[in-house]
Amino acid sequence: MGVSTQMNEAQRISFLKSSKLFAEAPDDVIHLIAAELREEVVPKGGDVVRKGDKADRMYLLVSGTASVHEGERAIRTLVPGDGFGEMAMLDGQPRAATITAQEPCTLLSLNQEAFALLVRSRPEVSRAVLLVLTNNIRSNTESMARDFEVRMALERKVQDQLRELADGQLAMIFALSKLAESRDTDTGLHLERVREYCRVLATELALRPEFAQAINAEFIELVYRASPLHDIGKVAIPDNILRKPARLTPEEFAVMRTHAELGGGTLRQVAQEYPGNRLVSVGIEIAEGHHEKWDGTGYPRGLSGVAIPLPARIVALADVFDALTSRRPYKEPFSVEEARRLILEGRGSHFDPAMVDAFITVEGEFHRIAAEMGDAVSG
Repeated sequence: MGVSTQMNEAQRISFLKSSKLFAEAPDDVIHLIAAELREEVVPKGGDVVRKGDKADRMYLLVSGTASVHEGERAIRTLVPGDGFGEMAMLDGQPRAATITAQEPCTLLSLNQEAFALLVRSRPEVSRAVLLVLTNNIRSNTESMARDFEVRMALERKVQDQLRELADGQLAMIFALSKLAESRDTDTGLHLERVREYCRVLATELALRPEFAQAINAEFIELVYRASPLHDIGKVAIPDNILRKPARLTPEEFAVMRTHAELGGGTLRQVAQEYPGNRLVSVGIEIAEGHHEKWDGTGYPRGLSGVAIPLPARIVALADVFDALTSRRPYKEPFSVEEARRLILEGRGSHFDPAMVDAFITVEGEFHRIAAEMGDAVSG
């Protein structure tokens, strides 16, 4: 693959603004990304990427056309303005297909390291890219649905393909949540554990008569998928507070508390663009509500009782259990016995009593997850 330097920064900025992938990104984010782009030229018949390759770079096609294919099966044709590889770059999975230049192609690319640096230095990059990728996923979904309608595809095949897109959406959201979390170097597998705790807790609650109407298989899956968004607002918290190796001062804690509203605000931008997305809606409830307390003493709104959305009440207990049983710069992990005592003390004050009762029933599953998933303690 050749490298060219013919496009100047102004031309790159202009192209980004006209591209399908970054057309809605703010001007300051466009300028940041343009400065990190690398220009590459691929001759006719050359592979831009190969299936199974490491995915550490995303691309924008400036000129020429390229074929996306698996072996002899063509999937789609890329034209100038198309972007690709952003999902693989974020979730770290190998390339899912080969892309070959049908004629000489000029591309702009952004590598994973440069993107991560942008996110860490400028939180608005993460928010802008969340909107961009949501738009891209929606566009791909609509395009695929139209294609299947024309071809009169079998219903099962349609469902399988759309499920793959839903999985892609999950991967995108989880990857961006991990990017936000990566700025805090001491959280380990926090997101992975919390979503497993949420699944166990919600499944137990579904068996109880008072939740039979509210919790079904779809609800459980939505909470599992959206729970990693609970701390996405931390991407906008300054490093000197987020990474402080000691307890926060009252002033610093006041800044840290804003992450709940910041996270909800970020997701509300997505919801305004694409209303009706249940995953984003549940994510908003979780991001904004997971620090509310049953007795009304939580934040950011001081909600109490059942005014706190059910997904947020579930995540609240899962998040606290993991925080208690995990090592932090300012504390050693508590034993699961001590964590259990503190959660019981919070019944009816911090936590919904029903959440605590369900937790006691499935506590053994929490211990198993804590033991199997790395850096939390099990006893």
